[in-house]
Amino acid sequence: MRNASNPIEVRGYPFFTNFLQIAYRVWTMQSVSRWLKGFFKKTEKTVETNQMEHYPSKKLLIIEGMNCGHCTMKVKAELLEAEGVQRVQIDLTKKSALVEGFTLQNQALIHAVAIAGYQVTQILGH
Repeated sequence: MRNASNPIEVRGYPFFTNFLQIAYRVWTMQSVSRWLKGFFKKTEKTVETNQMEHYPSKKLLIIEGMNCGHCTMKVKAELLEAEGVQRVQIDLTKKSALVEGFTLQNQALIHAVAIAGYQVTQILGH
């Protein structure tokens, strides 16, 4: 039987009840500990990879016609398929895409955006 004040209670067996309570607390603490360790590992790894990845070529594309998250996903997917592109960051409010990679060709980027169904109005960067 369970009691509202004590979720793990077996009436008539105080030793067993205490054992269950201790086991439950240890299991809960171990689960939280494992979750926290996993969380911090992911965070550390993300920070390391962001610091390590420096691409020699960056271009800022001003794109006309993007209005929603679906639009940005289509543009990002097509840009990542273009030759030399390693990373793409889309800013919907500015209607722009920051493209990073190796030997980025303007025509390849314009073509990728056109395949997604949008138009590049301006390209900034080297």
